[in-house]
Order: sequence, then C-alpha cells, then structure tokens
Amino acid sequence: MNSEVETSAMSDEYLAPRGLKHFVGRLLKVRLAALGLFFIVVLIFCSIFAPVLAPRDPAAANGYRALESPSRDFLLGTDYLGRDILSRLIYGSRISLLVAVLSIGITVMIGVPLGLMSGYLGGWIDTVFMRLMDALYAFPPLLLALTLVAALGPSIINVIVAVGIVMIPTFSRLARAQTLSVREQTYVIAARTVGSPVRRILFRHIWPNVMAAIIVQSSLGMAVAILAESSLSYMGVGVRPPTATWGVMLAEGYPHLESNPWLSIIPGSAIFLTVLSLNLVGDALRDVLDPRLRGVT
Repeated sequence: MNSEVETSAMSDEYLAPRGLKHFVGRLLKVRLAALGLFFIVVLIFCSIFAPVLAPRDPAAANGYRALESPSRDFLLGTDYLGRDILSRLIYGSRISLLVAVLSIGITVMIGVPLGLMSGYLGGWIDTVFMRLMDALYAFPPLLLALTLVAALGPSIINVIVAVGIVMIPTFSRLARAQTLSVREQTYVIAARTVGSPVRRILFRHIWPNVMAAIIVQSSLGMAVAILAESSLSYMGVGVRPPTATWGVMLAEGYPHLESNPWLSIIPGSAIFLTVLSLNLVGDALRDVLDPRLRGVT
C-alpha cells in the first residue's frame, strides 16, 4: 500500500487541480519558458482556426499578382504563383504540429514500452531489443527518414510514420535507462516480492517515475520532428505541393532568394521560432519535473 502511494505521488501532484496550477506556475517562472509557451499556444490557435484566420485560400493562384512584396492586400507578400504567403504560413502550421504530435505519439507507444520491458526484464529480451535499437541508431536520423519516405512514397502519413520510427531508439534507450534505476528502488522490490505481475509493476510502479523524463523528451522530440518534416518537404520527398507546409515554402522560395528573400525568410523564421519555443518549454519542463533541479527554479 505504501509503495503504491509513493509511486503515484508524482502523477497525483500534477494531475490534481491544485497540483496542476502549482506546476504551471513553476513552469512560467523558469526563464523564457513563458515566451516559448506563449508562442506555442498562438501556433496551436492558428492551426485550429486556420480557415477563419487565413485571409485567402492557400492554394489559390493568381499569376497577375505573383512575387508581390508585403503590402496592405498581402501582408506577407505572394509567391511565384501569386498565392498568399500569410495564408500558406497559417495552414503550414497545421502540418508541422500534426507531424510533431502524431510522430511523437507513435514513438512513445512503441519505444517506451520496449524500453520499460528491456530495462526491467533484462536478459535476452534486453539484448535483443537494445541491439535492434542500436541498429536503428547507427543510421543518421535524416538519412533513415529519407530512406523510409522514399520507400513508402511521399505523403503526410508516410512522413509521420518515418519520423516516428526514426525517434524510437532515443525514447527506448531513455526509458530503459530510467527503468534500470527505478527497478532497484525498495517499493519495486517489495511489489516483486509479494508477487505483483510484471505488467502491474511496469505501469503502476515504474512508469510514473519514468514519465517525467519522457514528457521532457517528447517536447524536445517535437522540435526534431518539425525539423525533419521541413527537411523532407524541402527535398521534395515529404508532403507534396500544393499542400502548404513550411518546408515546401522554403523549397519554392529558394530560386527567388536574391530577388524576393522574404519567400524563404518567412517560413524559415516560423520553423526557427517554433523549434526554439519547443526547446525552451522542454528545458523548463526538465527543470520543474526533475527533483534535483526543483530548488534551482
């Protein structure tokens, strides 16, 4: 009974209304965390209400108004087909966030259970799982994602699957490392002694203590996913035109970089600010969730 109370303390602390309020308050006190969180909230708002916020259809071309500079009619200008850059930027946030969230979801659902079982059970299971993760980890992430998307075909679903697979080793190794530490704690040994099944020990006693590290890594992993999707789309193997994505906008603006630099600067800035914000929030989550750092923030 005492072991269950101890292992659920962290989740109860942050899931309870008062605990959640306290957690958010501590998070906002971390340096620059509020700025990063504000930008992410704005980005989510734009992606949800893109049809309302976008002034024009992102795919509507108008050759007579191609490559116009930012003006009252087109706040961020137009591209080489006369499409409104602001509208494409807003709709592009949908793709970036969708890839980030779903790819991390795939990674967590596959990588974390593998890491938990590998770290707790050990033996040949640990050897097989970790050698498989090492094999995936041996490939450069972008090259592996590029290979997977090229094999599966360019589409947003395939990009999500490829990016999710690429990040599995990182999450699996992290979950394993955390599990190796937690499994030696007294409450886990007590649960094992009284005959608790492995599944209960993993998800009732070990997972609550591994969750904080996974949450932090997920926020950082979203930044990696957005960069990967933008890179794949830029190279022409990710989301295909005319779908508005930041990577596609970068690729389409590159030939006009000297004459119309805003075509690349605008989507590039959006990618930079999003990745920076996610990293700021990830660092803040680490400071708040790590007990060793709670006295620092």
